Amino acid sequence: MSKKSRVWLAVALVLVLLAGAGVFALFRLPMTKSSAAEAAAHDLAEEQLSSDIWHEKDLAQGLFDRVTKALGTRVDLRSVTVDDITEADGRTLATLDWTWANNDGESWEYSSQLPLEKNGLFWWADLTEKAIHPKLGKGGRFELRANQGRRGNILGADDEVLKEEVKVVDIGVH
Repeated sequence: MSKKSRVWLAVALVLVLLAGAGVFALFRLPMTKSSAAEAAAHDLAEEQLSSDIWHEKDLAQGLFDRVTKALGTRVDLRSVTVDDITEADGRTLATLDWTWANNDGESWEYSSQLPLEKNGLFWWADLTEKAIHPKLGKGGRFELRANQGRRGNILGADDEVLKEEVKVVDIGVH
């Protein structure tokens, strides 16, 4: 093999490696804010923050687990989708639509905003309590509480109210 053919082979090899790295970066790394937001929504919906878009994967996973721990198996995360991406005051925010459902199939829906940040060519997501739910503050978490329902009316024929809830005053005699 001549020196000239070795040079061309080396150049071809470098070009193939660069093209492969470019294709990998294009399909695997968050090069656009929309791809970062979609990857974040997918991770949150799966409840496994494993993508490369999180600043600190372990801290983000720990935060998500801490905030949602009380929900246990009684409330399931059904979906997290990207609604919009906005830029204001030098900040980029992805609006996420969340859908949860309890064991009875009743849904709970709301929207939150996930901060996105550009670092070089790539976009990163910062998970915060407010990104999980807009009313959560620093250190906040979900909590399940049982609410006593209102007592229903006792109905007769033709839905006539026979007994309804009224204020009761107990009087004792000594």
